[in-house]
Parts: sequence; C-alpha cells; structure tokens
Amino acid sequence: MLLRQLFENYHTLDNQKILMFYKGAVSQETMVDLGSFLRSSLCGSKKIRNIFSVFIEMSHNIRHHSLERDQNQVGVGLFMIQQTPEFYTLSSGNPVPKERVAEIREKLEHLRSLDKEGLRKLYKERRRSGEDRTTKGAGLGLIEMAKKSDHPLDFEFFDCDPQTTLFRLTVKVSKGE
Repeated sequence: MLLRQLFENYHTLDNQKILMFYKGAVSQETMVDLGSFLRSSLCGSKKIRNIFSVFIEMSHNIRHHSLERDQNQVGVGLFMIQQTPEFYTLSSGNPVPKERVAEIREKLEHLRSLDKEGLRKLYKERRRSGEDRTTKGAGLGLIEMAKKSDHPLDFEFFDCDPQTTLFRLTVKVSKGE
C-alpha cells in the first residue's frame, strides 16, 4: 500500500511540475543542502538570484518562527517550488500561534498595497530605523520577498486547533526579464 501511495504522490508532483518539495526541520545544514540543489536545478534561469533570495527568506521564516520544533529546537515547516511556463512559484507553510495571525496578516496586507518603489523605500527605512529589532529581522525578509516577487504576495491561514494556525506564503517569480 505504501509503495502505491508513493507512486501516486510521485506522479502528482511530476504532473504539477513540482521541482522541489520538502517537509521537515529547517536547520542551517538543510538550508545549505536545499540551496545547493536549487542552484544546480535552476542554473540556466535568469532569475536564479531572486528565486534563491526568496528561498532563503522563506527558510529563515520557518526556522525562526514556526511553532513546531524538532528535538534541536529548529523550526519545522514545508517548502515547495513549482514551475509553470511563465513563473517559478515558491510556497512555504508552517504553524504559528493563533494570536500572531492578525499581526502577520496586517504586515502582509501592507506590503501588498505597495508598489516596487514603495517597497524599496520601506526596506531602506526599516534598515535605518532598526524598528522591531527585538524580533528577528524587523520584517525585512517579508519586504525582500515582496520586492523579488512579480505578483503581490499570496498568503492564507488555516486553523489547526484552538491555539495553532497554519500559515502559507506564496511568491511568484517571473521566468522572463
């Protein structure tokens, strides 16, 4: 039965042009290994720098902010890259405390409201001000992903239980110039 499920999963991922799918702890070693795979898989892409940058930011978000932790206290989540004729679609998901959902949603909605110039200005402003420095990164990673994306950031929240919500973030990077 397990072999049949694996075969079906393999075909599903292949048919949907999934280049990479990972679920687990996002340690520094995992990031290096997946990053190496990503670089070798996309070495001909003109957008490799943008894709790699988004991958790193998504990995850091999982590593530092996921509610689920492994035995080494490293964040656990999932990461996927899908290829379409026009885009590379990068998605990540991880559990977050339900009480953080409103704050995360507000930040993401604000980023979605800005154009590229507005994102650039916000990034510079946050770097200079050190705003939110008690948390990791002052939200710079989200701003960086929004800058690299060729579409507004796409996100969803799925309630898991009374305390936990699964957060999904998707970034699309165009294959063209």
